[in-house]
Amino acid sequence: MEAKNIKDIKDIQLFVSNMYPNTDRDFSYIFSYTARHIGYLGKSLNQRRPSIDEFVRTTSWIFALANKLNIDIENALIERHPGICPYCVTIPCKCLETNKKPYIDIKAYNIPQELTYQASVIKLQGSITLAEHAKRLAAIYPGNAYIWRFSGPWMHTSKMQEELAEVHEAATRFFSQRKNLNAVSEEFSDLLAWVLSAWRISFPNEAIDEQFISFYLNGCPVCGKKTCDCMLYSDSSSQLVEPRIIEELGLLFLQLAREVGTSDFDIKEIQKSLSKAAETQSEPVARTALLEVKNKTTEIERLVERGAGNAKNIATIIEAIRKFFDSFPFM
Repeated sequence: MEAKNIKDIKDIQLFVSNMYPNTDRDFSYIFSYTARHIGYLGKSLNQRRPSIDEFVRTTSWIFALANKLNIDIENALIERHPGICPYCVTIPCKCLETNKKPYIDIKAYNIPQELTYQASVIKLQGSITLAEHAKRLAAIYPGNAYIWRFSGPWMHTSKMQEELAEVHEAATRFFSQRKNLNAVSEEFSDLLAWVLSAWRISFPNEAIDEQFISFYLNGCPVCGKKTCDCMLYSDSSSQLVEPRIIEELGLLFLQLAREVGTSDFDIKEIQKSLSKAAETQSEPVARTALLEVKNKTTEIERLVERGAGNAKNIATIIEAIRKFFDSFPFM
């Protein structure tokens, strides 16, 4: 299945299964990468620099983890949040008023029946997209957006970490036959729900499904294959210093200096800084080296405005250098 043919959540789950069969990756391996990207996603949100790619990576690993347990994500999402809150059993959620007790007069043993009925109504409408479920969650929990607006994303990032921990606990209990798979499915749906809620607040006019398609349009973003052929632990760096990128930036910066016709002392010093950053792979060293590049690039821009060098070529190189800075999320 190709990414361009994805239409709903079931398609995404099938696509991830085909792209990443993960026959040689166990649950713990996939969980570790899910944890990594939950952490990186939280970092980007807390820095108020939400990353579309990190949202897609995180979602992909959650689906891969669910595939390892044969959990139907679409079904889990609908049954856990079928248009009403599963605790107070109403919309919008009134758990703050009821302390997570039913808002309506209903006995505990009737709650599953009510949720099942509401879920069946949604299922009759056919398959759903992640964007549609995110919209449903926003209607159930409007308070989440208000908290984010006035206090920042702290609640979402902490809840994602908490739900990830609960996924792990539920899965380990399932492996030891102390929890059934439905209970594990609930934890997966809660985790993905917080990710989707953060997405809708961060990118209210974008459908995460469309971004998922774009991210995987040409296959695995690391190896480029339609069915991933990456070796174990061969993933690309998304947050740490990548020596190859530092080196490529150094060559581009040297090209800029030559185009302008300057070979002053600063250029040589910056080249040393970039080399040391690539050698040590240290974030503090890389950050300082990149700031040196940024400042010198700005200085060269001013020279160009005064007529130094080929303005068109220099503008092209400067634009390419600026794009490189997008590869360094710690900047």
